[in-house]
Amino acid sequence: MTLIYSTKQSGNRVKLKILVTGPFNAGKTTFIKTISEIPPVLTERKIVTWEFKVKETTTVAMDYGRVTFNGYTIHLFGTPGQERFNFMLEVLSRGVDGCVILLDGTSRDLQVQLERFIDIFKDKGVPVIIGINKCDLKRETTDFEDVKLNINHSEIPVLGIIARNRGSTISLLKKLVALIERKRESKGLLNPF
Repeated sequence: MTLIYSTKQSGNRVKLKILVTGPFNAGKTTFIKTISEIPPVLTERKIVTWEFKVKETTTVAMDYGRVTFNGYTIHLFGTPGQERFNFMLEVLSRGVDGCVILLDGTSRDLQVQLERFIDIFKDKGVPVIIGINKCDLKRETTDFEDVKLNINHSEIPVLGIIARNRGSTISLLKKLVALIERKRESKGLLNPF
């Protein structure tokens, strides 16, 4: 299957390419399955390493979904979370208009995960938003509000979300689209497409 993508206007809708990335078990596939208006393309396979204790399947290539709102057709590309598939992050990030970094809010190394992904995107010049997923679950670790306070990148919004809740995922995506619009307006791009 070949996915063809370009950031252009199609009919009355503007196309955007959004990357959904983050570490293993952050909820990227759930996010895309929840928000997509089409049956998502998933490349999940059974886990055969130690991680099977956490969940049964993992993404091995990418996830793809699509959603429309406010005059946009948004193409969502989800990356695998296992480090052995890191090369897919570079492949899928080409030509992105914005990036959602999803983190597991129940993880003990939330701050380390956050810095790893921010380091990847800080020089790419694309709008980024951070979603701390599983904010409805009990934490043994630091509250995500503390993580927000410790971020050295105050220009990056951080939201607590529940990836299996459509309203929560749409809210995060709308905030990212607003960042993309602001960036384009600041560059004087009245009709960037």
